[in-house]
Amino acid sequence: MYLKLIKDINLKRYFKSTTSSEITLFILISLIFGVVLVYMIPPLRGIDEVTHFSRVYQISEGGIRPLKLSNNTYGSNLPRNLINLNSAVYNEIENTGSNPNTSSKIKNLQIQKTITLLSQHLDKRDNLPWDSTGSSAYSPLAYIGPLTGTIIGKSLNLNIGNILFLSRLFSLFIYILIVTLALFIIRKKPIKWIVFITALLPMSIFQASIINPDSLIISESILIFSLYIYLWESKKENIEKWVLYVLALTLIILPLTKPNYILITIPLCFVPFNKISTNKKISFTFKVATVIISTLCLLTWSYFTSGVTKTISQYRGTKIAGSININQQVHFILTRPLNFIIAILHSISQYGNYWAQGIFGSLGWDNVAVPLLVIVLISMLYVIAIFNSKKLDSKDTILKYSFLATTIITFLSILTIFYLTYNQVGFNTIYGIQGRYLIPLIPFLAYYLRKVIPINIVCTENATKIIVSLGMTTSILISILVYHAVIY
Repeated sequence: MYLKLIKDINLKRYFKSTTSSEITLFILISLIFGVVLVYMIPPLRGIDEVTHFSRVYQISEGGIRPLKLSNNTYGSNLPRNLINLNSAVYNEIENTGSNPNTSSKIKNLQIQKTITLLSQHLDKRDNLPWDSTGSSAYSPLAYIGPLTGTIIGKSLNLNIGNILFLSRLFSLFIYILIVTLALFIIRKKPIKWIVFITALLPMSIFQASIINPDSLIISESILIFSLYIYLWESKKENIEKWVLYVLALTLIILPLTKPNYILITIPLCFVPFNKISTNKKISFTFKVATVIISTLCLLTWSYFTSGVTKTISQYRGTKIAGSININQQVHFILTRPLNFIIAILHSISQYGNYWAQGIFGSLGWDNVAVPLLVIVLISMLYVIAIFNSKKLDSKDTILKYSFLATTIITFLSILTIFYLTYNQVGFNTIYGIQGRYLIPLIPFLAYYLRKVIPINIVCTENATKIIVSLGMTTSILISILVYHAVIY
């Protein structure tokens, strides 16, 4: 099947194509800055990287399902030296963080301890339980890249530090591979620059350079968006089979990475039958089978991890955790829907700026904000990408509204999930959401804006290429320099 897929893609034709320069630019920019970040970001200092690396190690040892610990939390049995490393990193963050007033003596002591632990090899003969409830509900598919790196690192008997960096590198490589495929699919369409910018957001590149499931979610959603565009605007009677294979597979994997994003399957339901196959029965079967299999996979995994969901509230702290109850929160929403709507509006009002900052870049442990200059520059590039060469688009109505519905419903589902699992019953604000959760929705919203706002920017392909690539390179470079200045 894989040989057939490669033959269908026709790599020879791709490399000869004159429209692939934006793909080359993306690979170069993401690879250069990504590798820099892989080694610049202190070990396990990406947001929640401690708990994600622990989960990756557990899976690499065959622990697919979350392990329930004696204190009614979930986690895994980790080597003692890995637990010591996790504790050292947490202590380093707590005692120093990014506070410039912290004495250099304390910093040096913390860093030296971390370096010593990183140089050690994993000793599986001395395991202890480690609480990582926050990541225990993630399926192995959420860590395709880091898991591959960890398995290879362990097989080569590398020390903890080298395993960590190898896992980060594979996370980056998988991200670049998926986004490259997305750009290839829509390489002849002006909409590709929206994908290009979204994939190179400082926050996107930062997430791709650490161990976490967010980079996979971002790249998968970008790929699905590109496939939808290709399907909808294709003038071929029979679409290439590999396109359908990739779309179905990605839509099935997506909710197993993060459940909320299963709603990105919505536009598939509205794709005209003749865009999938000349045979309506085949088209209908493809749609129904993809949605059903995706849903069943999600429900099955949710059943296996239901215990984790009930204990996740402990990460809010003992005082607040005691007043978090999913069943009571559901009852509150159903009996007082107006109060829930007010909580949503209040949250948007209170945290809107924080979420926007998180989309462009809240680096480190969510404590290094990219400068306003970067936000303004990227926003200007988005304007060019969204409204450039609109006359080349096909005319449609259903697609843009299905994209808008996907954006709104997915956003509301994220708010609802956090309200149920992360907030006190009846609380008037929804706490816990970060801007990076919204990055996967940007292309869908951008496409809708492109269709409904009567603005058309005329800019040649070469000019757009130069402006966007230089603009994103500058934005990432500034963000990295600011991050380095704060952390080091």
